[in-house]
Amino acid sequence: MESSCCSVADAEGEHTWLVLDGPIDPVWAEHLNTLLDTSRTLTLPNGDRIALTDNCKIVFEVDSIDNASPATVSRSGMIYLSSDTLGWQPVVEVSSKRGKLVSKM
Repeated sequence: MESSCCSVADAEGEHTWLVLDGPIDPVWAEHLNTLLDTSRTLTLPNGDRIALTDNCKIVFEVDSIDNASPATVSRSGMIYLSSDTLGWQPVVEVSSKRGKLVSKM
């Protein structure tokens, strides 16, 4: 079975962003390699395949890449931000300026 993810953009040239936050599980980390290479297809353990379209972008926010294989790391772009450097204040400021802050702190 094959299906697609993010197949329709709201407007031409617009991207859909999937933001995944959490630890990297060693069992599913290897399945990411097909998603991150040029085929952009996620092959699930049961054999199902999910193809990502060109307008779909993925961001993984993790605190450690200890369980990621060298193959996974080599297919990814890495940006390291120390909590000492960034902190939580810039995130709150940007969110409140965009009107996306649900409640004030």
